[in-house]
Amino acid sequence: SLVAGLLGVAMRSIGCSCIDFGLASHFAGADYVFEGFVCSSRIVAWSDPEEPFIREITLAVGHVYKGVLTTDRVVIRTSTHGQACGTLLPVGTRQLVFAREIEKFSTGPEPDRRYVHSSLCSGNRFYPFWCFSLRKNIRRLSRGEEIPAGSKWAIDRAW
Repeated sequence: SLVAGLLGVAMRSIGCSCIDFGLASHFAGADYVFEGFVCSSRIVAWSDPEEPFIREITLAVGHVYKGVLTTDRVVIRTSTHGQACGTLLPVGTRQLVFAREIEKFSTGPEPDRRYVHSSLCSGNRFYPFWCFSLRKNIRRLSRGEEIPAGSKWAIDRAW
């Protein structure tokens, strides 16, 4: 019983740990940056024995700021739980998504879908219609410009 209690405490203390280096860093580290509307989220069986299930989040693609997306739908494949840095984007929300091309996640049964990977550490942001300063700074980054030093989006958060 003592061992079970200690194991429970140890399992709860293991979790995802991200350092947010700011919007420009997330933009630079992503293969794709786009606006998307979250259409659905589901857990599916997966072929990896260490992670038998993954979450698939389907988004309708809006404006693309980085990368080339040739479909109007993108499926993010991510871990099913936050402890492994899996992301959960609420259905019905508009998001600014930072995604990576990862071979193990990029193929799927539906040829008209694009499969990419994103996580809690990717820098995804809830993207309400009133958040014009976020959009303005993402457009700056997509043109190769820097974010102005006085902007709240220019902050480099580090330890």
